[in-house]
Amino acid sequence: NNFKLLHEQRDAPLPQLNKKQPLIIVSHAYQSNRQSLAWLQELLAANGYIVAAPDHYGCTSYIPRPEECVKHWERPKDITFLIEQILADDFFKQYVDPEKIGFIGYELGS
Repeated sequence: NNFKLLHEQRDAPLPQLNKKQPLIIVSHAYQSNRQSLAWLQELLAANGYIVAAPDHYGCTSYIPRPEECVKHWERPKDITFLIEQILADDFFKQYVDPEKIGFIGYELGS
């Protein structure tokens, strides 16, 4: 197994930016977690994207609740909520281009 869990960085300093950057939301697979695609998130961030990756309630490796994982309609709500919160946040709205928001999902995240 070549999987390596990378450490997330909270409150990481952002470089001085001349313009707002695109936002990419990364959604994890069934009973996985926000860190499972860290290799992809780091690659995106290194190439100028702001990346956000939520844990989907009850459908993570931390809190596996199969009865919650079958509620597929909750995932788009999670993503919408996350985007709304980022765009409303005084810190992040100075960095995120609201016209350039993308999404990457894997398995149930797709």
